Amino acid sequence: MLVPAVTSATYGQMLGLYPIPGAPDEAVVITQNGSLWRVSITDSFAPVAFGDMSHCPDAVDNDGDTRINDGCPATAAAESGSGCTDAMDNDGDGFINDGCGAFDPPENCADAIDNTGDGYVNDGCPTSGPSEADLTPSATPYECADAIDSDSDTLINDGCPAITPSEAKLLAGSEEGLVGLAFSPEYETDGRVYLYYNAPEPSPPDPTNYCCRDRLSRFQVTNNTLDINSEVMLLDQHDREPWHIAGQLAFGPDGYLYVSLGDEGWVEDPYNNGQNKEVLYGKILRLNVTGQAAYTIPPGNPFADGPGGNADEIYAYGFRNPWRFSFDSASGDIWAADVGQYNYEEVNKIIVGGNYGWDIMEGFVCRGGINCTPPADHVPPRTGYCHPQWVSTCPGYPTAGDCAIIGGFVYHGTAMPELDGWFVYGDFCTGKIWAVDTASDTSAPVLLVDSPYNISSFAQLPDGELLILTYNNAIYRLALDTDGDGVPNMNDNCPVTSNADQLDADSDGRGDICDPDDDNDLVHDIAETPCGGDPLSAAARPERIDGVFFQTDDNGDTQLDEALPAGSEGFDCDGDGFSGTAEAHVGTNDQDPCGVKGWPADLVAGGITENKLNIVDMGSYIGPVRRLNTSPGDEPNFNVRWDIVPGSTVGKHINISDIAALVVGSASYPPMFGGTRAYGQTCPFPP
Repeated sequence: MLVPAVTSATYGQMLGLYPIPGAPDEAVVITQNGSLWRVSITDSFAPVAFGDMSHCPDAVDNDGDTRINDGCPATAAAESGSGCTDAMDNDGDGFINDGCGAFDPPENCADAIDNTGDGYVNDGCPTSGPSEADLTPSATPYECADAIDSDSDTLINDGCPAITPSEAKLLAGSEEGLVGLAFSPEYETDGRVYLYYNAPEPSPPDPTNYCCRDRLSRFQVTNNTLDINSEVMLLDQHDREPWHIAGQLAFGPDGYLYVSLGDEGWVEDPYNNGQNKEVLYGKILRLNVTGQAAYTIPPGNPFADGPGGNADEIYAYGFRNPWRFSFDSASGDIWAADVGQYNYEEVNKIIVGGNYGWDIMEGFVCRGGINCTPPADHVPPRTGYCHPQWVSTCPGYPTAGDCAIIGGFVYHGTAMPELDGWFVYGDFCTGKIWAVDTASDTSAPVLLVDSPYNISSFAQLPDGELLILTYNNAIYRLALDTDGDGVPNMNDNCPVTSNADQLDADSDGRGDICDPDDDNDLVHDIAETPCGGDPLSAAARPERIDGVFFQTDDNGDTQLDEALPAGSEGFDCDGDGFSGTAEAHVGTNDQDPCGVKGWPADLVAGGITENKLNIVDMGSYIGPVRRLNTSPGDEPNFNVRWDIVPGSTVGKHINISDIAALVVGSASYPPMFGGTRAYGQTCPFPP
């Protein structure tokens, strides 16, 4: 079942949740539109802004004073001030925000000087004027290249290449946006965060055919805030289509950064990237970024051959849209979910150098018909599923159904031990969640949950438990609900019985409905009140007349074995597991919970240390309770006793062999000695 979790995080377009290293209760949530929020996994504090990729903060007139990039939060005539740290004369050379760290001819920092005295800093223009742009183009238009309103949105030097909203650093659309995050393995000391996102395309080779740029960048976190100005781009590629971005980031056990890239295309892999090892699209990459200004190629990358030829960054290839992958925290294996086209979704175990088939293969199917040949090095999926709206052999055809697989982690928590070592994944359209055993190559997946949500991503907490992010503003925890009462086992003190009240009167961790003796006085709760006791107080218990309690003051009222209240005959008042105050004799009011009338009598009612048989109980055996010369089990439909004087009561001889059989007993009807059964446990309540 899915249980609400991180209820304070209710953002639209959530695409990822990432636990913060060194902060067990904290994580960062990213949204497709570029927001980053620091959240408490236990809702111990309200979400706090962690960063914002949706704007170009270095170029925003955020105080309305018509001065761009002055860094001041309030309107002011000057672009300087003690609170405007981005606009201070920090080197004492008389020039504000010139970007120079020491006194020197400030003209060396030409793009940050008010060298015309027009009151506008960082305009880069050699003439004075109210505009930060040179409005008199010469042979080379816009001589003030650093201060051009290049997108005609009236915001100058905003660093954004696209028209309105021109202050956007991020391009968020169909599948574009902020799609991936990874904390450095050394985050607690280096404060580095890696993001994968789409940016506007400032200069496409073909403006009619280019969507955006795909970027992998490193940022610095200071005071729990991501500094957008600290960006260092590691990858920056033209992307011709607004689809198949992928963009999952994760550091492996080897310390290297793994990156998933989709095939760039729309349908049918139009640029043939999946099988082309000279390009990065349609691949999982492996990069060494730790301690690097940019990145280097780690040793062991399977296609590294130096300049030219194969792309050295590639770790595995042949993917369409590997939206999410993860490392098994126990084995280190990589498991990925690759989104299919019209027909099949697939789960893949990733191996170094593996070819996962796209666009020749989709799932287990070769896409070229009867003459199609799978690649010689093709690694088939571990499992997958079909689209009922497209595949005629798919269950449910032609009804709309599953459409896009969402991975996924190998579960290693403690709340659901049955799932240990299983890869858990879901589908965006139907909200179904499955698990498949990673220890098996052939076993079928198991459907865990059929939810009504659009699942966008999974997250694994430090304790191994799993969270599910939905695109519709909610985060859930995957939990086991054995009894189907809507209460997950982790919060359910009686997971085998549907119990919405969750009462646990004696606080022993077992809910009242699942705990036969809440005050632990050896008298079942249902018998306490009619027998004169209190189910929640061991001191107020019924007088018990049998077994080791015989001739004792059980309830502290100075009386021994006093009569029990009227109406108690049908209950087990003495806690020996058998009902009826006269259970030592054959009685018409006995209602044995085992379904056997008064079985068995207590042959040593005064305690086994007396080494005596109770003659009254012996008489109950001698009486004609059952037919002679038959044994327990021969008459399963009758309430029977063991006949210890078979054939006749004349002479009152006791058959020693029958006594022996009585002691070792039948598993169905064990005798009792001193309130304790000879062996076996056939009733639901303890003696």
